Amino acid sequence: KAPRAHFDHVTKKLVLNMDHYCPWMFNVVGYLNYRYFVLFLGYVFTACVYGVMLTARPFIIMIRTHRRPFNMRMAHSASAAVSYTFLLALSIGLAVALLFFWHVYLVSSAQTTIEFYGNQTKYFRARMQGQKYRNPYDLGFKRNWQMVFGNRSVLTMFLPSTRQPPWPPWPRPDHDAEAHIV
Repeated sequence: KAPRAHFDHVTKKLVLNMDHYCPWMFNVVGYLNYRYFVLFLGYVFTACVYGVMLTARPFIIMIRTHRRPFNMRMAHSASAAVSYTFLLALSIGLAVALLFFWHVYLVSSAQTTIEFYGNQTKYFRARMQGQKYRNPYDLGFKRNWQMVFGNRSVLTMFLPSTRQPPWPPWPRPDHDAEAHIV
């Protein structure tokens, strides 16, 4: 078994850097598609923020004055559509924001969701023994992001591409991967 690989019981496959099985995509989120998953969360979050910004003012006006925004004559269905769009964008945006910023943290610390829980256990065990635990795959903020998104410029890093992620998905021998307890 390769380092950082986990067996997925749904697809019955060994997956490098497995984060989770996604029932909505019917696929495992792992090394080869993790970048696309994080980008998808970022795009959905951005779209929800945009939707909230478009509908917030008309929604607030309708709530405060019980009338149509901007003194416009609007059918009841249009008023309901503004309210529905605002509430839907806000609620989905909040849920996706939690997931997106969680994965931003995971990318920044070079962990998957599965590894996070394993590292928490190792951290507490080391702390009980008076030691400090360090994630052996953490290469620092910049290099962790480059392992997922590549060495491209910051502006193009967040655009979709067909570039393969760097190989291998663990630190190279020039990085001290064994020094995880300091």
